[in-house]
Amino acid sequence: MLATSVDRIREAKRSGKIAAVLHFQGTEPLEQDVGLAKVFSRLGVRVMQLAYNRRNPYADGCEEFANAGLSRKGRELIPELNRLGVVIDVSHTCERSSLEACELSAAPVIASHSNARAIWDSRRNISDDLIKAIARTGGTVGMNGYPAFVSDDHPSSLDQFIDHFAHIAHLVGPRHVALGLDYWTRDIGRAYYDALIGSGLWSKETYPLPPPWQWPKGMEDPSKFPKLAKRLAERGFFTKEVRGIMGGNLLRVFETVWKPEEVFVPVPA
Repeated sequence: MLATSVDRIREAKRSGKIAAVLHFQGTEPLEQDVGLAKVFSRLGVRVMQLAYNRRNPYADGCEEFANAGLSRKGRELIPELNRLGVVIDVSHTCERSSLEACELSAAPVIASHSNARAIWDSRRNISDDLIKAIARTGGTVGMNGYPAFVSDDHPSSLDQFIDHFAHIAHLVGPRHVALGLDYWTRDIGRAYYDALIGSGLWSKETYPLPPPWQWPKGMEDPSKFPKLAKRLAERGFFTKEVRGIMGGNLLRVFETVWKPEEVFVPVPA
């Protein structure tokens, strides 16, 4: 079911359904018009990532060597997303654009699926400075199980994955740690991988492993979440902290940012 509020997410949980939160992975759908953010928020988009690896009219992606800050349009977009109650996401976005977004935002900012660069050095992982900036906004960092962002082992161990959780929890507190496992819902073929590499959306430096990919041992699919919770507890996280990591921390951000607003859902003719 479409989830445009935390109440809808909880309703989905009670009824045994999956809550689908609409999320833009990059601001390309806005083209050059910040005003389109209101249109998409009315259609139910509740999280907007500033860039997807490459440069767009609003921000630089993490694959851009220039590491430029927000453009003029990007600086217009941040307060507009705050006004609309859309969560700002800096995963896939370059360091400088992300730091500037955190400085400008009056609401919590998230990195929905990014690990700690201090644990594993990847362009897609984020620095301690950015983790601290996100935490200062009240936001969260979602731990990503994609193998090239966890370690140099394929698959990584569950403990290698949890090392990222532990680092961020030690740095800024466990209330700023969330899940963003980045599971693929279908098998990806080598041709598709090669096309992404060829398009420049991905680079072999950041995405060195061709498919098939293996998520950390014991976290191969969402049915294994209880094993993650158990191991987090064994690694020293308290029950309340585990509950926050497993969903409560992100729900807190959503409750803070999302606004009760009419959603227009078009009906097919």
